[in-house]
Amino acid sequence: MKVTSNIQEFKLVLEDTDYGSDIFANQDNESEFEVTQLRKAMKEKLMEQIEFISGQAVYPLSQFLKMMLHGYQIDNVVFMIEGLKSNRPMEELIRIADPLGRFPELKNIMPIEGEDYASLYQNVLIDLPVGIYFRKFLNEVTGAA
Repeated sequence: MKVTSNIQEFKLVLEDTDYGSDIFANQDNESEFEVTQLRKAMKEKLMEQIEFISGQAVYPLSQFLKMMLHGYQIDNVVFMIEGLKSNRPMEELIRIADPLGRFPELKNIMPIEGEDYASLYQNVLIDLPVGIYFRKFLNEVTGAA
């Protein structure tokens, strides 16, 4: 979906904010600006701001900010696993992953053979910031206590 008629109005609204200068700075042709590009650019800017605040924050705010991103991180892990199962290149998957769910260990996720999710957890997911959620899920699925 392309936005053409209201991009100038939208740009005027964002002009006086940090988002305006950063989001539209790298756009060559505003008439070709897509909604998905805008969404990604805004999420990248939001993530920069969250990282800045996290760097200045102390507990419990720092913990809250980390936990706030867990849902996005889980979505990215699932996205990476599914993408790798479909034989998509890792570089492409990392590039298009949600900026709010990126974390350094994301690039360590490897494809699994068949449905061996227990070994995927033991080898990869355990080290992720959201590994605890996957452990709880796998325990429920397998009936382990």
